[in-house]
Amino acid sequence: MTTSAPTTEIIGILGGMGPAATADFYAKLVATTPGSSDQDHLRTVIWSDLTIPDRTEALLGDGPDPTPWLLAGSRVLREAGATVIAIPCNTAHAFVPRIEDHVGLPIVHMIGEVARHLGTLSPRVHTVGLLATTGTVRPACTRSGWTASASASYCPTPPVRATRS
Repeated sequence: MTTSAPTTEIIGILGGMGPAATADFYAKLVATTPGSSDQDHLRTVIWSDLTIPDRTEALLGDGPDPTPWLLAGSRVLREAGATVIAIPCNTAHAFVPRIEDHVGLPIVHMIGEVARHLGTLSPRVHTVGLLATTGTVRPACTRSGWTASASASYCPTPPVRATRS
């Protein structure tokens, strides 16, 4: 017996950029979905494309642009029935602005969702920090408003990032 009405939403997971990140995201999605039977869980479609070029290398100018692969994978998910897309790879979010107007589906932006969540917390968050790949740090720390919910933010400088990789 199901405990809730079935949802019409189908979550498309654009993965393979770290297959473990894709598996981890899906496991967390399942673990945090309330329900007492299989039928209570969210419908999902996973596209795991291990041929997508390295996002950090592309952002640093040392590799091919992964945008065509991300767009193609998003379209596969749309054709498979997805109604929203999640991308477990943080660094891939730097390319979302290049594809979002061409997919025809909303894409959940991880950093934007974190900023939105920070704004809902009480007491107010005063300082936030970001620990991530160089490919994630550059666009995230320059993205307008990602730290708007805090009065101070910390993005590691290149020398600090180099000592932590």
